[in-house]
Amino acid sequence: MIRARFGHAETIIPFAALLQIPILSDKSTPFHETFTYENNAWRGEFISPMSANIQWEIYRHINHGKNRVYRHQQILIRMLLNEYPVPFKYDCKPFPSMSTFFYTLEELKRCYRLNKSEF
Repeated sequence: MIRARFGHAETIIPFAALLQIPILSDKSTPFHETFTYENNAWRGEFISPMSANIQWEIYRHINHGKNRVYRHQQILIRMLLNEYPVPFKYDCKPFPSMSTFFYTLEELKRCYRLNKSEF
């Protein structure tokens, strides 16, 4: 089943911030300070221009053993922000034998799991 959700900057920007995309949405102003252009380099127009989108591409990666015998398969996920591949947050480790933009489903579950201490 394929599901597509559509929204505007009001939904794209908070979602990107929750994903903690390195360099683009992991910057924050200290709690006791007010955000200004001088104290923070984060800019909403980079995250959500007029036609912004966040896509997750899902692939099936099959590892073959000797003689091309089926061994096992993994689900790999790649995220695109405004049509460009971007990494998931710093805590997520990319799949070792692919580019730095592919992650296993298990790894994404692990690194985005909310610890009770974060409440």
